[in-house]
Amino acid sequence: MEGSIISKDNRFVDCDPLTLTLPRGGREYTLHVLVTRPSLVGEELCQLIRRHGGLATHCPAMAFESLIQNRVVQEHIKALGGQDWIIFNSPQAVFQSISAIRAMWPHFPKTLQIAAIGRGTEKALQDAGYTVSAVPVVRWSSEGLLQLPIFQQLVGKRIAIIQGEGGLGLLAQALPSRGATVTVVACYRRLLPERLMEPCHALLNAHQIDVAVLTSGEGVRNMKQVFGQIIQALPLIVPSERIKQLALDLGFQIIWVARNASHSAVLDALIKNRDVLCQMKVTH
Repeated sequence: MEGSIISKDNRFVDCDPLTLTLPRGGREYTLHVLVTRPSLVGEELCQLIRRHGGLATHCPAMAFESLIQNRVVQEHIKALGGQDWIIFNSPQAVFQSISAIRAMWPHFPKTLQIAAIGRGTEKALQDAGYTVSAVPVVRWSSEGLLQLPIFQQLVGKRIAIIQGEGGLGLLAQALPSRGATVTVVACYRRLLPERLMEPCHALLNAHQIDVAVLTSGEGVRNMKQVFGQIIQALPLIVPSERIKQLALDLGFQIIWVARNASHSAVLDALIKNRDVLCQMKVTH
């Protein structure tokens, strides 16, 4: 039924398959999306949603503090030229580290290769002038990267993972089991931007938000911490089954999984589920 909405007498009415504004019973219903991606990336998604007829409110669920001047981080950056691979695990990892890396290493050894965890990270690296040798094609995640043939046999390989602070992730746990020596370079710290999120309380209390986009586990936790039960009944768009399971564990009820974390995949998931969202909006 994609491309249709339910009419007043329960008939389906054709509408533009790419719009988030839906006609029903002589009225138009515009879906209002809460975008929780940080900084410029979140604003880009908001603009895309608005271009397709939706309303978008930016409510960053994470902020970042640079750790690039940390002595240990600086030492790890000095040693990057001795690695076989550098893996960047998010666009933020690129944004936070690339200036310091370039200052220390204007040119990497030809034997060193760069991997990105997804297309957004790949684009951030390409925009900075770097060639990416490995990136998951469909599953933009640590799991997707670990499925690539080039990361199956890693005996004797040295790999640096550029990431945020917060313990050993899946890559840092799995790569050593395949023979690699792994160095984790935590170049930034995630923060809870509670002050930036506070203005969204009024919209949520007034039930003016129809769906939220949450693209990280930390973002899911932060939204639950700041907004509590009021956010749990709100439908979510998430980029992976792992984040869906986390959201379910935290009490969220309606969760749809986009094919990956890209803006286009999020938009496709919104359009795919717009009929259900519209019906929920009408019957609320």
